[in-house]
Amino acid sequence: MGAQGLVLLKLGSDARKLLSAMTTARRTFRLGRELPVLLSVPDVLRRQQLSDRVLELAQKVALVMYFLVDHIGWLKQVRSGAKSGSKTIQLGLKWLAISSLISMLLGRRFWRGAAWGLET
Repeated sequence: MGAQGLVLLKLGSDARKLLSAMTTARRTFRLGRELPVLLSVPDVLRRQQLSDRVLELAQKVALVMYFLVDHIGWLKQVRSGAKSGSKTIQLGLKWLAISSLISMLLGRRFWRGAAWGLET
């Protein structure tokens, strides 16, 4: 392997370390993000329609689950290395997908109601 190959190998290794550090920092700054979601639950419970209440509450529960599972994955990574929390973080991403799907359904309901002149 020539000098250019060694430089590329070192650059690749440094890039992986930088990506890992940035991912850890992103998860660190995510601590406490579930609090505004939890504080908005009383507003959801005051909704008129039962279907809106159930959907919004399910969306918020799924989002809080994502944050909690992601925190656990982050703690595993900090304690035992980058690979150890990957399955936990993948589970968290499933909760995020569920939350996003429910949010899409809520947005579609709102959009359809606004297009038809209905109060949501």
